[in-house]
Amino acid sequence: MPALFTDLALFADTFVTKFAPAIPFLVLFVSYYFFFYRPQKQAELRFKHALVMVTIGQRVITRGGVVGVIVEILPNSFVIELYDGAKMEIIKEGIATLLHE
Repeated sequence: MPALFTDLALFADTFVTKFAPAIPFLVLFVSYYFFFYRPQKQAELRFKHALVMVTIGQRVITRGGVVGVIVEILPNSFVIELYDGAKMEIIKEGIATLLHE
């Protein structure tokens, strides 16, 4: 038998015995990335893009559960009207949901 095949067989046997216990962890980490981490990051990017595209008159829900209409856009915050002229300034990160009606 040629030496190349003997060395290759020895390498394969050594590789399998050393790294076989790590394969389930590798599968776990890869599946975690594709099923949890990556979709969450994509959702965050979509929401950040949506915050950039916010317009005056759009209804929003804040992280505190307050519903209002955007009446003014400032560099780092929004001014929303809650009801009958009551206004509140919130930071951009305080928006939880954009309502499309």
